[in-house]
Order: sequence, then structure tokens, then C-alpha cells
Amino acid sequence: MFKDVLVEAKDGGSLLRSGYREQVWDLVEEISTKIKVKDSSGRELTYMEMCEPYCGKNDAFITLLKLYNQNYSRIDITYPTMDILGKQVFIAGNIYGVHLANGSNSVEGFDTVILRYYMVYPETKPLYDWEAKMVHLLYDSGKYDLLKSGAASDSLVAQEVKEMGEKSAPLLSIALAVLMAFLMICSFRSKRRESKPLEALLGGATPLLAGVTTVGVVSATGLAFQSIVVSTLFLLLAIGIDDVFIMLAAWHRTERELDIPQRVAQMVKVSGCSMTVTSITNIISFGNGVFSSTPVLQTFAIYSVVASMICYLYQLILFPAILTLTAHKEYEKSDEDKSCLPEELKCIKKAGEFHDRAWKTLARLVGKPWLRVLMIAVLLVYWTFTYYGISTVETDLSVQKLAPKEARIVIFKERYDEVIKGMQTVAIVVTTPGDLRDPKVFADVNNTIRDYETASYSYGPESTFCFLKPYMEFLEFHEGGEEDEEIPFTYKHIPAFIKSDGYWKATMRINETACALDEPECLTSFLFTTGFTTLASYNEMFPLIEEWRAIARKHPALGVYAYSERSTYADQV
Repeated sequence: MFKDVLVEAKDGGSLLRSGYREQVWDLVEEISTKIKVKDSSGRELTYMEMCEPYCGKNDAFITLLKLYNQNYSRIDITYPTMDILGKQVFIAGNIYGVHLANGSNSVEGFDTVILRYYMVYPETKPLYDWEAKMVHLLYDSGKYDLLKSGAASDSLVAQEVKEMGEKSAPLLSIALAVLMAFLMICSFRSKRRESKPLEALLGGATPLLAGVTTVGVVSATGLAFQSIVVSTLFLLLAIGIDDVFIMLAAWHRTERELDIPQRVAQMVKVSGCSMTVTSITNIISFGNGVFSSTPVLQTFAIYSVVASMICYLYQLILFPAILTLTAHKEYEKSDEDKSCLPEELKCIKKAGEFHDRAWKTLARLVGKPWLRVLMIAVLLVYWTFTYYGISTVETDLSVQKLAPKEARIVIFKERYDEVIKGMQTVAIVVTTPGDLRDPKVFADVNNTIRDYETASYSYGPESTFCFLKPYMEFLEFHEGGEEDEEIPFTYKHIPAFIKSDGYWKATMRINETACALDEPECLTSFLFTTGFTTLASYNEMFPLIEEWRAIARKHPALGVYAYSERSTYADQV
């Protein structure tokens, strides 16, 4: 699991001020070591027991705070990296809104801190429990009164979406009541005996039965019910009630002289075509979504396809059966004393007469030449606006589109996207590094790094962190040699190098046996990071992601893959 934590001063000022700096230090310390949860065996866990091998992700910022707290005036805090005993430490990934001394890169202050917590543990419950306690600490505890903090993670986004679904579910009953009332009112005819309010009510309930069946059938396959499926239930109501209107209209067009079974057959014959075409188009439309690479959209599509089929079958089977059982009332002589409504409903009759006049007037107008010209002009204007809208549409899968503006996750994300424009990192994974003892392969790796450092919006070499340069310096120190002599690459010192600086452990996958034999199998893969600026929103990032992938295609032998948190969304748009 991966979590972002954003910390700012409530007054918007620098976090290096006295009082603020101390609270930031205490907050970081509490998150890392004082939030405790238990696993299934009762073992007490903190973040430090669940973060290996990613525990050092925030070490640069923690080191910076230590220097300020201990007043190390001998060390100059510079941006984006600072030098500590000859080691370059990248701090730009944690501090934002940086204030620099005039004409230098020395840091005088910063307004925002972003901390990143990676967690790995065999059980998921302790991870979620830890996250819940962290969220409570940041939002509800009131413990750090000078700070304004927030957090985000995939699970918090999922939780927000789930809460939205739970809030939307009660609206389903309201929508059902409104649609049922509308359906029943529209089922009345001028002759009371021909009115079908009960049949309309039962027909409107059929989509509910179809919805229950859909959830049961799909859930039985192992596909979990998700909040977005609530949208399918709204859709099902619309489809089912539309079918009731179609069948009632077809029923009233049949000859009353026919027997009930014959009228039902005629009704199904007329309305069945329309219902079938509508259902097929729905199934085809949602069927495309079944092949989506986005799991939540795929789930929505599967539920919608199954719901469309079940609703079609239920309406085609159940509603004709309902009419068959109740249609005899049309043929019975009415008894005024047994009904509160008159035999002839005058208001309905007048509404019907108005309806007929309106359609006759429209039919006459349609035949006029000037109306045809007007319709063509309106259609051209419509097409123009449609083309303009399609050409300017932007794809954006941000969480801001999924939750209300006042939601914590939305407030966090809007601020986060604004802040990170100052510096972000992209991780480039080299899956098949080859034999780095070969000068050509070694040069190819260095050229790959250089290509990413010079890509659009890249910050440059100052923001790049790759094991190669410090490892070559490590070799130079251990191998000795003349001052100008080039040290050849060797694998045998890689385990010692990783032990000397644990930061690189999470960026390299090694086989120590092969390392001892100085074989290429020692290094099976590695990653490096480099910084980029300016862009933050998903739609802005897509061209840059394509540029990164084009660089990867230039070096096929290395098996390069550039990853940022936007990469997954880019593949799904």
C-alpha cells in the first residue's frame, strides 16, 4: 500500500519557523513509530515493521529536519539536493513552495511537505487499521494545532467512492417512487375501465426484481458488488419503465373485440420488436465496456449487460402475464357504487383531446417547406456544436470527478496537484540490464538515463538518482588504481555497496551468488528516478508519458519501462 501525506502551516507560512518545525518533527515521528496496530497473532506493529524495504523513502526530509533541529550550521541546505559528507541527498521530492536565498540555491524555508509511506505486510487488515489511525491523527485529533494535514491513497479513494454509493442508494427509492407515480398517472384513460394503474405498478416493480436477480447472478460468479453498480440499478429502472409504456401503448391499440389471449399476442408482437432492438443496443453498448482494462468500468459493464438481458426477459414474460390476469376488468360492466371514480374521467379526456390536436398540428407543420429548411439549419448547427465539443473534449480520471468538492480526498487532491507542479519523479525500471561489463551495454544504459534527464519538463541530472554513479565511485575507492585510470565495471562489490547504503536496496534486484562470481545474473533489474516539473493533471501528462515510452522503445535490449502514478490511467483512457 502507498499513502501520500501533505503537511502545511495553517497560516500558509514556512514550516521551518520555530514551533511549526517542532510540530512537523513530532508528527513525522508519531506516524513512523507511535501509531500501533496488531496482526492476527496479536503482534504489535508500527510503520517501521511494515515498510521494509521502503522505510527510507522519507529519510532525506528527516535528515533535513535533524540538521535544523540540531543547528548544524556547517552544512548548507541546498535545493534540489544537499551534500552530506560527500553524499548527494535529494530533498526536492519532499519539500515544496521552497524559498531560496537571493542568487543561490540555499534553502531559507518551505511551505509544504509531502511524505510518502510504502507499506508491505502479508496481512491487509493491519495496513488498513494503521491507515485509519493515521487519518484520524491528521484530520480529527487536533493534536497539531499549527498544522493543516491531509492524506490520500487508493484505499481512501475507494472508501470515498463507496460512501458515495451508500449515499446514492437511498435516492433509488425516491427515483422509484417518482417514476411509479408518473407511470400510474400516465396509465389512466378517459374510460375508467381501460385504465391500468395496478398493472403499471406491477410492471414498474419488475425492474426491481430484475435488479435483485442481476446482483445475485453476477455475485454468484465471484465478481464483487461495487458502489458504481448502483448506477446500473438506476439505469434498470429507466429501461424497465420504458418497456411498460411501450407495452401499455401497444395494448390500447389492439382491437377490443379480440379475446384477451389474442390481444396479448398482438401487444407482444407490436411492442416486442421495439423492446428487443432497445435491449440489443444496450447489450452491445455496455458489452464494449466488458473488455475495458479499468476494473471498475468492467464491473459496471458486466452488471449492465446482465441487467439488460434479465430485465428484457422479465418484462417480456411477466408483464403480458399480468395483463392476461387483469384485463378481464375491461370487459366487466362498471358499478358506480363500487368505485370512487366516475366511468368517464373528463380531465383525462380533455388531455387526450389536447394531445390529438397537438400531434395533428405538428403533422401539418412537418409538411411545410419552410419547416424542412429550418430543421436542416438546426441540424447543421447541432452538428457544428457536436463536432466542436468532441474536438475539445478532455479525458480526466481524477478523483475530483468522483466525489463532492467538500470531500476530504478532493480537497487533498486539488492542493496536492497544485503543489507537486514544483517537482515530481518518474521511476524508470530497467528489466534486462544485460552485461554491464560490456562498454557498449554500459554506454547504452547511461544514454538511456541521459535521454530521460533531457526529456520535456525534466529537471535535469540534479534530480536523477541511479545506483551507477555512486557505485562506480564505490568501485574507485575499493579498487584503487591510478588517478586517471578508468575503473572497469564489476559485479562482485554490489552486495557490499548495498550494505554500505541501504537506500539502494529497494532499487536493485540482485543474486548474491552470481555477484560473487562476477556474472551478469547478479543484477536482474534495477530502477532509477529523475525529476520533472510543471505538469500535474492526468490529461496534461499523457503526451509526456508517450514521450517516455518512445525513449524506452529506443533501447529495446534493456527492457525499459517508465512508471508514474499517471501511467496506469493513461492506459485506461
